[in-house]
Amino acid sequence: MYAYQNNQLLASYRVAIGKKGWETPQGKFKIIQMIKKPKGENPWNRKISAPGINSPLGESWIGFWTNRKDYIGFHRMENI
Repeated sequence: MYAYQNNQLLASYRVAIGKKGWETPQGKFKIIQMIKKPKGENPWNRKISAPGINSPLGESWIGFWTNRKDYIGFHRMENI
């Protein structure tokens, strides 16, 4: 992933592309939300997990796409 501001490259990061059926879309996106210690929501059963290091989302969430039901964003996966 490349992060730009005013057409200047600020940083680049290695990222995973999601799992089969949940692939990360390609394109240009803007960050729409940044959350420290986010609560996680299971997309299949809508169960909410507590925030923190053991959350499926890890310690932070950077959202860049939504259809107002589901969200796509960057998060840390401890088991990778």
